[in-house]
Amino acid sequence: MVIAGNVSLLHTLSKTDRNVMGKQLQSLLCQDFSSDRGRNACRKNAFALIRLRRYKHAAAVFLCANPPMLKEAVRVIVKNMEDPLLAFLVARLVEHR
Repeated sequence: MVIAGNVSLLHTLSKTDRNVMGKQLQSLLCQDFSSDRGRNACRKNAFALIRLRRYKHAAAVFLCANPPMLKEAVRVIVKNMEDPLLAFLVARLVEHR
C-alpha cells in the first residue's frame, strides 16, 4: 500500500488492529510526513527499524514520506536485504505514482 501511495488507507486499517504493533503503526502514520518535522520523524523511525533488522518495514517507512525517500529505501533493499530486483521494482513503481 505504501508503494501505491495509499498511506491513508494503511492508517485506517491500522486503527482496527488491537495489538501493540498496530498501535505503534497507527501512532507513526498519524504524523504529517510532508513537513520537515514529519520527514525527520520518518527518517528516525526507519533507522530504528534498521537497527532492529526489520528491513522491509524500514524501507516502507522511508517510502511513507512525502515526497518519498526513494534513495534511502532502495539502499536498504539492496544493501541489507540483498535483493536488487525488488529495489528496481520499488523504484519503478514509486517513480510512476
